[in-house]
Amino acid sequence: MRAHDDDNDDATPAPAPARLPQDEYSRELRSLRGHPEAVEKNSRVEVEDFYGNLITFNVKTINRDSKATIFIEKGTSEGGRRIVLPPEVAAIIYRHATGISDTRRSRGAVKAAATRQLEGIKPFEKKAKEK
Repeated sequence: MRAHDDDNDDATPAPAPARLPQDEYSRELRSLRGHPEAVEKNSRVEVEDFYGNLITFNVKTINRDSKATIFIEKGTSEGGRRIVLPPEVAAIIYRHATGISDTRRSRGAVKAAATRQLEGIKPFEKKAKEK
């Protein structure tokens, strides 16, 4: 028979030390949030699909050293998903958005010039310098 130990009668096992989540989303977020020069912006948008199901997107952009990392959380009634877009992908998205904006602006300018020409408005001409 085992000897009785009075000190361990009501002893509960010590709780295991808390482990930080080790998924990519959590690791990246922890590393960027701790940086003193990091700038963070958050947006939340709720989208309703054709059937009335609500999808929630939380978008967090953290910019550090002129490089943006985008964190996306998508939540539905079935569960959620978290995605990290690294700076290389964020830069491509930014270039695409800028390129699309430039193209739209250029097309608008061409249409405006054509409209002015049809209306008989002459383009700007520099005035001759008086001597």
